[in-house]
Amino acid sequence: IEYDSRELVELRKSLPDGDKIRVIIRRDPRDISVIFVYSPFHNRHIEVEWTYPKDKPRMNLWQQRAARRRLEEFRRPIDQDALM
Repeated sequence: IEYDSRELVELRKSLPDGDKIRVIIRRDPRDISVIFVYSPFHNRHIEVEWTYPKDKPRMNLWQQRAARRRLEEFRRPIDQDALM
């Protein structure tokens, strides 16, 4: 599942070219449509939503794992669209 937000883009832009940092990511397993990325520069968590269309129903971690198992069982490619 892909996630992105304006604040996350700004965090990436604030890094020197090519530099990478480790960040702490938190999520609520009851709703994986949002993650929280800790920004060491702002000393707080940034809320980052998934890039899947907003009109699609939210999903919890157990639903995502079940969908992944079904895809693996039928040997189908696992991507964001297939999981939803």
